[in-house]
Amino acid sequence: MVALAEKGMALFAAQKADDVEFDVEAATAFKDSADAKFAALEAEAAALTGKDNKKARSEKNKEAADVKKTPQYIDAVKVIKGLVPPNGNFAKITKAVAAQPTPADEADMKKNRR
Repeated sequence: MVALAEKGMALFAAQKADDVEFDVEAATAFKDSADAKFAALEAEAAALTGKDNKKARSEKNKEAADVKKTPQYIDAVKVIKGLVPPNGNFAKITKAVAAQPTPADEADMKKNRR
């Protein structure tokens, strides 16, 4: 049983993590432009005061909120923080090759199960 566990752990150790290259400059530029657009929309919404402009004001606030909900914006924030972007923007991800167990290892594992 211990030998089986050791072989399984060896497979995990052989697996490599994906190689990720971040494009922090592009992510920062995109985030800055999106933040500027957000601020402009918030300023427009703040300028619409009174009961008569409630519908227009809420529409501008929704537009402003949608700016920060885009996949590109989410990825830009993640890349700036040094995390892997969930949508794949602003990063080049190279998938690592997973180690496959040899047929002999599989036979040993099947034998040890019994």
